[in-house]
Amino acid sequence: MAESLQDRSQRLAETRFLGGPKHDFERVGRLGFQVLLAEGLLPGSRVLDVGCGALRLGYWLMRFLDPGCYFGIEPQREMLRVGLEQLVEPEVVQRAQAHFAHNDDFDFSVFDERFDFVVARSIWTHAAQPQIAAMLRSFERTARPEGVFLASYYPASPAFNLGRRWPRLERVLTTLPLERLSPALARLPRPSRVGQLASGEWVGRSHHSDKPGALKHSLHSIAAEAARHGLVVRLLPYRIVHHQYWLRITRADARARRRGVRA
Repeated sequence: MAESLQDRSQRLAETRFLGGPKHDFERVGRLGFQVLLAEGLLPGSRVLDVGCGALRLGYWLMRFLDPGCYFGIEPQREMLRVGLEQLVEPEVVQRAQAHFAHNDDFDFSVFDERFDFVVARSIWTHAAQPQIAAMLRSFERTARPEGVFLASYYPASPAFNLGRRWPRLERVLTTLPLERLSPALARLPRPSRVGQLASGEWVGRSHHSDKPGALKHSLHSIAAEAARHGLVVRLLPYRIVHHQYWLRITRADARARRRGVRA
């Protein structure tokens, strides 16, 4: 019987860090793919996977997207090499005709491309505020008019901290009318820090362990920074994995255009 993706990833994770807990490499990537589908992903969508790592999400996208539509940024070349050579099947790699870059400054313009989707799963959970600002600025410059930035983060709000202690409450939060709740949450306390963060470091890629430093951010600070770039932020009611909530970032004028169409 052929070895499954989860089995391969767990075997490889015994000797190297593949990003995130090794027991659910396959599940987290698959759920990320499902979020993209729910947000309108099509085979012809051009998708940038920020911090694509060993292709946890790329494994699914490289199968689904048209050739040449998958892009990934990963500073750790060895981690990406493992994904391309030992996790994604050779025929899938060949068909995907994917594009990769290894910069660590979150400059999306290296591809000279306009993106329909940018995804940062478990990147903002280890990124300092200036790095989030750099990603938002880069998204504004490289996204198509209706482009969508999907990012997961650890909320700093006390309400979400309660959810971390009681998983049932955390699940309830995903059923609330978050489109109405988001503006209120944006006024809650500013970021708090968890663990250690060296100035200017991308913590998620500066540690070779399963427990790198982590950061919480308030929706207030993220929304304020997004507004500086003409962007708006909304919480999304998707399944919570490892206490990370999904955010959707879009151009403010794109939202206005959508309202006009509905009217």
